[in-house]
Amino acid sequence: MFALNNALKAFKHHEEYTSRLHNGEKQVPIPATFLKHAQSKSFVENHPKKDTTVTKDQGGLHMETLLHRNRAYRAQRSAGQHVTSIEGFRMQEIKRAGDFLAANRVRAKP
Repeated sequence: MFALNNALKAFKHHEEYTSRLHNGEKQVPIPATFLKHAQSKSFVENHPKKDTTVTKDQGGLHMETLLHRNRAYRAQRSAGQHVTSIEGFRMQEIKRAGDFLAANRVRAKP
C-alpha cells in the first residue's frame, strides 16, 4: 500500500518533484503529502512541513495538516501507538476498486 500511495503521489506531483529527480536535480524536497502515512510522531513533530495542508480540502472543514493527520490517526496496539492512516487508504482503494468492478460488471452469457 505504501508503494501504491507513493506511485500515486509521484504522478500527482510530477512537475514539482518527480520530473526534477529524473532530471538529476539533487536534494529535491519531498512534498508533505508523501509523508501522510508516516508512523513516527517525533519525525512529523520535528519536520519543517508539519503544518502543511495534506488534504484536497485546503481550508474547509476536512482540512488536515501533516501533524494533525499523524495525531488524528494514532491507535494503541500491543507494542505501543501506531498510525492507522495507511489502513484508511487501503480501505478507500478497495472500495474504489469494488465500485469500479460493480459499475463495469459484464453479465456472463448463458
